[in-house]
Amino acid sequence: MATPEIFQVQEHEGVVVTYERELPGVPMRGDSANELPAHHRNALLTVLRGLASVPGTDAMRRLTIQGDDRPLWQGHDRFQDALAALVVRAVARHGAALAARVPWQLRRNTVFS
Repeated sequence: MATPEIFQVQEHEGVVVTYERELPGVPMRGDSANELPAHHRNALLTVLRGLASVPGTDAMRRLTIQGDDRPLWQGHDRFQDALAALVVRAVARHGAALAARVPWQLRRNTVFS
């Protein structure tokens, strides 16, 4: 299974740009309003099951998410907790911009308020 390989990372006018190996193939669907055909859905599920079977390593747990300042798993044993902490950090950095785009009804009792 081909996966992206990042060759170089640069910042251009405040935007992070990556140069990656081009993957062969075509998009599974061009119109996001249409449901995936069964053979595409089955292929996607096969790939996801394969990825889910890969055991996590210490090196993988030290990886950061683009734009974050620390490893995703730092200080966490459960993915749910690591992801929630990532969201809290993102809101701390970009809360005003996010809040400007999220309707008030969705912001009540969330990390945006």
